[in-house]
Amino acid sequence: MLTKRERPLVSLERLKYIPQGGSWRDIPFDLLPAGLKRARRSDHTKRYGRLHPDGLCSTILTKCDPHWGSFFHPTQDRGLSVREAARIQSFPDRFMFMGRLTEQYEQVGNAVPPLLARAIGKEIRYQILNEMTTQANRYGALEKYLK
Repeated sequence: MLTKRERPLVSLERLKYIPQGGSWRDIPFDLLPAGLKRARRSDHTKRYGRLHPDGLCSTILTKCDPHWGSFFHPTQDRGLSVREAARIQSFPDRFMFMGRLTEQYEQVGNAVPPLLARAIGKEIRYQILNEMTTQANRYGALEKYLK
């Protein structure tokens, strides 16, 4: 069993083997965590994943934990920062996240991405206005017959 002091060193060593777009399957067997040593190669395809600059990003979760997804920086041997995760979610840089680091990751992961919220809002507005127009036209047509 690794000590708390040894764990970050092993994680950093693992990261060196993961290319852009790669995952835990690129790590030498002897460096894999015990659970992944027992996993099938077709399982957990995003774990310990490194982002690819031209690829799709995993869903941002409430923590950018490499055990749960592709949260390693594409060109640097480190995880994503809160700001980088927020950018992936379409938050503008002026947006501030408050609290401890884990709470900031939770805020990003639990949020509806702003551009998605905007698109949904626009569609809801369109549907409401369309329904109002339809109702007004029906009422207007009915009014002609009542005169």
